[in-house]
Amino acid sequence: MNIDYFTRKQEIIFNKTQNDYIRDKYFNILNSKDRFVVIVGSRGVGKTTVILQCLKSLAIDTLYLTGDDIEFTNSKLYDKCLTI
Repeated sequence: MNIDYFTRKQEIIFNKTQNDYIRDKYFNILNSKDRFVVIVGSRGVGKTTVILQCLKSLAIDTLYLTGDDIEFTNSKLYDKCLTI
């Protein structure tokens, strides 16, 4: 897996993400010390947007990946995680 590809893609996505409307209610959940957070909801309600806003506003090292990315075609996520 090419980590530089994901880093560049994340930078582009973060630059497009606006933080003018922040959902503080969800930031506390996303900013928890839990290692794994799942957000469930219907299409178009803002799940991805709130995650991107949170990641962009926090000054921590992150890597945002989506399972439908072309890099994951014909491969298992578990196998990809082992090579990072």
